[in-house]
Amino acid sequence: MKVKLFALFLLWILFPSNISAYCDIFENNDERVMLGNLAANVIFSSIDKEVGNDLSFNIRVNNLHEKIIVKDRKRDVELAYSKDTREIILTDYEPGQTVTFDIYPLNSKCVNDREVILTRYVNLPFYNKYYKDSLCEGISNFTLCQKWNNVNMSREEFQRRIEEYRKSLIPEEEEPENFFRTIRSLFDFVIENYPYILIAIIVVGSGIIINERRKEFKL
Repeated sequence: MKVKLFALFLLWILFPSNISAYCDIFENNDERVMLGNLAANVIFSSIDKEVGNDLSFNIRVNNLHEKIIVKDRKRDVELAYSKDTREIILTDYEPGQTVTFDIYPLNSKCVNDREVILTRYVNLPFYNKYYKDSLCEGISNFTLCQKWNNVNMSREEFQRRIEEYRKSLIPEEEEPENFFRTIRSLFDFVIENYPYILIAIIVVGSGIIINERRKEFKL
């Protein structure tokens, strides 16, 4: 009994906020599971807002619950459930960043309200301000012309890269096969192999002469 009272006293000292001294291990586990499910059910979605060559994101948060608090770690903003609000929209997030949301319990019987139940991440894609540029006309599939891509370069550099890509699409013209090219190839072959050709001519010619003389001898 003394051990149990001492353990409860330690819990009260270490975790004084909103934790019942009479919460046993089974209630603790059940509540953690319940809070984990509530945290997992929170829905985060991003909405892009494009004005001219600039773009930002809004993050929409749905399925909040009265037993949990959602906190934007970077902005240090807390979001809580309200009967009058079906969703909460956070505005003006820059492209290319990961927004981290920590989810805490609220007025929990067994779990400390400073303990993170679940951490969720919203990944916002990079935005390419050049994707609508006239230089991208006809090559929208090229990497530097895609909307959701990290293209961090000057307009001059972008133009140079586009011109290089367009040049790479032009096939090289093949030299036409003609009579003079054939003659030149044959001449080069003879020059490179003339010793073997000469030997072959001598052997064949000698064979023909010997064969003719044998015919004359038989006659």
